[in-house]
Amino acid sequence: MDEADALQKAVVNLVLADPDEKGKEIDAAKDTKTVRDTNSNGTDLEMGAGKQTEAQGKTEAQAKTEAPAKTDGTATDGSGHEAEVDEKRPSEATGCQALQPTLLRRDQRQSSNSSLPGAFPVASSLHIAPPIEEQSAETDSNEEEEEADMDPSSHNELGLAPQQDRSSLLLEAVAVEDDRAQMQEEIRQQVLQEAVHADVVVTEGPNEQRTTLFILAVVGVLAVALGLGLGFGLSGRNNSPDASMDASSNAENPGIPPSNGTIIEQPIVDDRPTLELVQERGYVICGLGEFNDWDPEKEQLTEALGAQYCKAMALLALGDPEKVQPLWVTSATRFELVKNRSVDIEIFGTTHNMARDVHEGGSQVGFSFPVPYLYSGLTLAGKPLYVDCAERLDSFNGECRNLKICAEQYTTHQDRLLELLDASAIVAGRVEGSSSFASSLQSGECNVVAGEPQALGRVRNNGIYTGEWVMASKFFSKEPLAFTTRENDPHWTTMANIVVNAFFVAEARNISATEAGQELATSQSRSSGLRARQRQPVDLEGFLDELVDYFGHHGDLFRKGMEPVIGPRVAGLNNVYTTNSTTGLLYSLPFGKLVEVGPGPVPNGTLDAVQQRGYLSCGVLPNRGPAFAKWEETAGWSGFDVAFCRGIAASIFFGDAADKVVYVEMVDQTESYQALQNGSVDLVAGARVSLQTEYHEPTTGQGYSFSTPCYYDNDSKDAYAFMTRKDDVQWSDFLFWIVQATIFAEEEGITSQNPQAMPAVFLYGDQLKQMFRDCISAIGSYAELYNNTIEEYIPRSGANRLNEGLSGSQLYPVPLK
Repeated sequence: MDEADALQKAVVNLVLADPDEKGKEIDAAKDTKTVRDTNSNGTDLEMGAGKQTEAQGKTEAQAKTEAPAKTDGTATDGSGHEAEVDEKRPSEATGCQALQPTLLRRDQRQSSNSSLPGAFPVASSLHIAPPIEEQSAETDSNEEEEEADMDPSSHNELGLAPQQDRSSLLLEAVAVEDDRAQMQEEIRQQVLQEAVHADVVVTEGPNEQRTTLFILAVVGVLAVALGLGLGFGLSGRNNSPDASMDASSNAENPGIPPSNGTIIEQPIVDDRPTLELVQERGYVICGLGEFNDWDPEKEQLTEALGAQYCKAMALLALGDPEKVQPLWVTSATRFELVKNRSVDIEIFGTTHNMARDVHEGGSQVGFSFPVPYLYSGLTLAGKPLYVDCAERLDSFNGECRNLKICAEQYTTHQDRLLELLDASAIVAGRVEGSSSFASSLQSGECNVVAGEPQALGRVRNNGIYTGEWVMASKFFSKEPLAFTTRENDPHWTTMANIVVNAFFVAEARNISATEAGQELATSQSRSSGLRARQRQPVDLEGFLDELVDYFGHHGDLFRKGMEPVIGPRVAGLNNVYTTNSTTGLLYSLPFGKLVEVGPGPVPNGTLDAVQQRGYLSCGVLPNRGPAFAKWEETAGWSGFDVAFCRGIAASIFFGDAADKVVYVEMVDQTESYQALQNGSVDLVAGARVSLQTEYHEPTTGQGYSFSTPCYYDNDSKDAYAFMTRKDDVQWSDFLFWIVQATIFAEEEGITSQNPQAMPAVFLYGDQLKQMFRDCISAIGSYAELYNNTIEEYIPRSGANRLNEGLSGSQLYPVPLK
């Protein structure tokens, strides 16, 4: 065998031979040649991140190319996890491009996850595993395909199925399993090092030229095979219409979350409703975070709030609370993962604010949020001396000059701290999770950590930080935590709203698990009629019993999931509101970054149609009483609902509300449903809120969206709000935040005399930046509006007051029907 043939054989063996033998083949080939380290006359090829130089069929001179430098986009997220994000959030760094597939070797995955043994995947490392309950048997169609593969008549003389050749075998060889991933990485590196980046020194002749071209051809084919194998293999596994994966990859350990650092999930292009995809797939994918721990010893979800709410979503969607798949998201990736449908619902502990609702800056889209399930706030903890400095907002005097506060990046916590303190006092790196915070305190990187009580309690309890510890006594922000869903799937968001509110209703009724179980025993069989279906009725009372029978009510969830971390629930925001509560329910949600410039009115949407038409069509219900809507021949329309519609018109028409509203009288709320469906009105003011109407109103067969309640009946406990169709999310959001603006104005002491104190809003484009100011200028704050319309009929009291000092109960149980 001549030298050229020996080297040929070595390269071929690298591709096809047993991996344990490939090192020997390389050494044998190296012994036949003198290899130099320079590239002066060689061919420089580089494979990585999908790039390759085509060399097959070209001369050596033609094949020379300059290899681009490889940029490593991985970074440690602070918890020991490898996060494939740039210094900015992924969407900011890439202009909202799809996250690209990344493959890590087994040794990289093990080292990256060493600090959190047993943890499930971190934000940027999305590998969708089978649901907690073992995957069901293969379908008949899959069985038929397997039988066809086993049929000898369907294979050619080489034993391969039609269209199957050596390239297809290579594609299977890169199917993202741990051992295969490691083997292919080693092959790639050695081929590059031994066959490409080193020049073979031979005398020129036909054999030598043939050797060089053969090496280039084989390496080129290998590069294509590896690239296609990764691309198509991952696409086939992760981009199927139902976003599921081959159950065999985790069949030995069903229910154990995949190891960290495997694959970044590709966007799912299937635009069907989430409920349809979930029911086809057979489980709910929940993006969970720090509060929603995975127990590595028991290999199951804990009783943390988010984990239990995830199971409750599966109960409503599938009739089985165990059909869930958790994925660990981070603050850097949560929105992108909801946007690209890698998760069905995110329960990370995300603050609902206007910017995220309308136009979140990183992902460049808006999201939907059901009612908050937990009210929290930014506080501080750590070394007593420096916590005292931080509480006094002092980073200048004496020892306070050394104040260093660790805050999690891409969060409202970081934004708020930068408003309160000098930036030099804020350490805003990729510090994520209690372990990272504790390590930063222990190492001295920071002396104070910022977060919410439930998270900071874990920092103290995990045993990593052993120094002095105190928690601040005050909150520095409002943090109403809510689930996050895609904005263009309101039916799925409504289901999330049903789940949260059902827990509140159960506690308000004081229904115990025992009582719920007895009710189920005397009614229809378990789960019968409870499984939600797209735009179909659901037995809400039956679901309530099912929910409580399995989980208990909201107080039970809080006791099991929160009290071990922050202590017993005391009087305050996270209690269910009753008529005995001492404060009101009016609480404005935070606005967030209003300077983010969002799109203008959606063409042909309601907001655009109103502007083009030149007036707002407002449905009113005079049967509610003169305090809300009253017609007089001489004075025209007046009342609370009427005035509110005028404020909405002012916000749309740049402060000009005169003759910009047409009021349409509704005989009752049933007529208002029809009016919304046929387009007679743009909104209905003063509509009664119920979960049944939001989900599936019987007379029209549709669900409807509600704004924040703007009036509560203290006797009946009913809430009234603006009602719109579900198919125009931008319009529904617009009304929601106009109501919020009136409450915010009262909280901040802003009136119709100083509307310029309201913030400018760019989320609906530059044209509507004065929307809040125009509304308050026209009708004043909530207090002014109430006093000018309702007060003479119904003195202000009960729930229609501010939640003063943020000390009262804030969990309002929306009626089921």
